[in-house]
Amino acid sequence: MKPQPLHLVIVIAALTPSLAFSQNPQVTNCHTPESAGNFVGSDETIVNGMVCKIVKPQPVAQQLAVNQPAAHAPSGRNQPTSGEGSGITNARVIEMSKLGLDDDIVIAKIKNGNCEFQLGDTDLVDLKKAGVSPKVIAAMLDASVLTSPRVTINRNEAPIHTLGQAKVGGRLGRELTLGVKSVKEKAYLDGPHSTIVASSSPVIEIDLPKTDTIDNYILVQMDGKGDRRELEVESRGGIVGGKNGIRAEAIHKTYVTSLGGNKFQLGTDSLKKGEYLIYVVGSPDSIKGIYGRGYDFTVQ
Repeated sequence: MKPQPLHLVIVIAALTPSLAFSQNPQVTNCHTPESAGNFVGSDETIVNGMVCKIVKPQPVAQQLAVNQPAAHAPSGRNQPTSGEGSGITNARVIEMSKLGLDDDIVIAKIKNGNCEFQLGDTDLVDLKKAGVSPKVIAAMLDASVLTSPRVTINRNEAPIHTLGQAKVGGRLGRELTLGVKSVKEKAYLDGPHSTIVASSSPVIEIDLPKTDTIDNYILVQMDGKGDRRELEVESRGGIVGGKNGIRAEAIHKTYVTSLGGNKFQLGTDSLKKGEYLIYVVGSPDSIKGIYGRGYDFTVQ
């Protein structure tokens, strides 16, 4: 907006005094008309013959916010503590101990919770210094001991599956060839695909109990058969006699990287699209009708 000559502004102000002064604007930086070159800017006004800059009033909501005292936060008694609704960590155990909860109550929390403890030597010292009882620390150590393997594929925890017997192949051929042809036993998993879908280079991590070894875990490719996935687990008879175990051509070479303790990462070359199983060596039990166990995933 182009500044108006001072005499024009004065005339307008004289004719419409309510427009210029009725709102009683707050002003600042007042100076004589001569120093402003007899011009009044769009953000200025005339007050007692002086040219002053108008200070825009704050919105009512802001004024109320400034004038109102800060609202008190709700009492912590009605708010969830920092550890509720999440995994039980070292900090949570320390918090419960400082609240004065009985050891048996803290231990019950540990036994029934999702524990995410750090229990190195320095961590144990810190827990002791924070006042956590030896009884509770011992319960934390017990809760951290794995009783079964934990397998994750691209950070998705994989459940273990038991393979059933699919069929016995080659029996008729063996009879027709007077025992020259072998009989093949196959195990299967229901469903055409796994619930875990991975890329051609999956990140496989295996956390094992102290009594287990990573050598018991091999990566095999299963054969897709419509509504199921099959794996040959035994071959009997024929010229070469009986064979137990997985066919060599179904096994993929893997590279093992230690992640500390008894936890490992299982690496492999790029995998083709298909159905795969981290097979547990020695898991078949013919007496119980178990044809193997493993952790499955699908590469798409």
